[in-house]
Amino acid sequence: MSFRFIDLFSGLGGFHLGLEELGGKCVFAAEKNKNLRDLYISNFPDVSEKHIASDIMKVDYSSIPKHDILCAGFPCQPFSQAGKRKGMKDPLNGSLFNSILETIDAAKTKPSYLILENVPTILTLNDGVYWRKITKSLVKRGYEVDWKILSPNEFGIPQNRRRVFLVGAQNGLNHFNWPKNLNGYKVLDDFLESNPSEKMTLSEDKQEVLDLWNYFIKKVEGFDTISFPVWSHEFGATYPVDVHPIKLNKDTLIKYRGSYGNKIDFNQDKIVKESLPRYVRDARKPIKNWKANFILKNRALYQKNKNWIDNWKTKLYKFPHSMQKFEWNCQSEEREVYNKVLQFRPSGIRVKSKNTIPALVSMNLTQIPYLPWKNRYMTIKEGLSLQGLENLNNILESRNDNYVALGNAVNSKLVYYIGKNLIK
Repeated sequence: MSFRFIDLFSGLGGFHLGLEELGGKCVFAAEKNKNLRDLYISNFPDVSEKHIASDIMKVDYSSIPKHDILCAGFPCQPFSQAGKRKGMKDPLNGSLFNSILETIDAAKTKPSYLILENVPTILTLNDGVYWRKITKSLVKRGYEVDWKILSPNEFGIPQNRRRVFLVGAQNGLNHFNWPKNLNGYKVLDDFLESNPSEKMTLSEDKQEVLDLWNYFIKKVEGFDTISFPVWSHEFGATYPVDVHPIKLNKDTLIKYRGSYGNKIDFNQDKIVKESLPRYVRDARKPIKNWKANFILKNRALYQKNKNWIDNWKTKLYKFPHSMQKFEWNCQSEEREVYNKVLQFRPSGIRVKSKNTIPALVSMNLTQIPYLPWKNRYMTIKEGLSLQGLENLNNILESRNDNYVALGNAVNSKLVYYIGKNLIK
């Protein structure tokens, strides 16, 4: 088939690669990040450079070439759980959806099809108000619309990355069906390089703390049914959680124990906040029920294993706060961290099954998946492959910028499957 499309908020070009594979030709793109825009120009030289805009909000929309499909992975930060979730009130990005509407309105002939992508939280933000505004604004312009949450792991790609896709068609969607799960399935090792040119290994302190946590999961009793993060600061702690401890007076609080069961210190009559775990140092709000529940479960786990944890926990003291927390998401699997996928996150060391890589998010270097059986972190080339972008000829110079771009990218394989069913 042959058709023309435009690629708004183009990033690494996930929409471009997916639709080009179906026979599409990109006639216009927009990307505000200069490095990504320059990269787009180098990777897709068939697109005239004058038709690759730097700021979609400053474009003369009537000058955009005629196109059959408008696709856009409009910025998800206003809607994501990782962002501040200001939605359309976001002063920087929320109004960017309006650029999609203005592009449609300015076209002499409206594009026949739309394919949009965003994070699932956009569906429920502000009780669904923003999503209803988005869909109603497109229906008003003559489109029948439908949406669905899809993830690469439903299509043979071992990455759990749920994203909502919206499709629209001027002549209705009677012909369209969402692509179905593929029977074939590849394992993570199928996407990994055997001899990568880049190899980033663990620092000594991370290796040491992994050994400690590996010992922990092998030794601990009552761990098989664990469904909560392990907060080692609660091993020995007794401070109250029904009333915020910082609001208690010295005579009351002095009877309790703080982090790791250590004595709670005071500066005159005022508590030294460092005596308590970081997650309970803000007294402006009460301790939420979910947090209190995690605290009490950790204390119960400690009581069951107190005989050996008291010595073990002291070895954690020298590590950063984030490494003193641990998330095990492999309940039915062997108690072994070195055959799992790991992430060193601000919320703790996260352990996931080797079967599926965690969602590639707009990562800083501390969140890159670590592959212990390969003794290295995931490479940029492997990340590209998991996003269906392995055919890109060029990447960014900065490793960190590449990982951030990967986290924001649209998975081109999903675009291909959707487009194949959508475009007549």
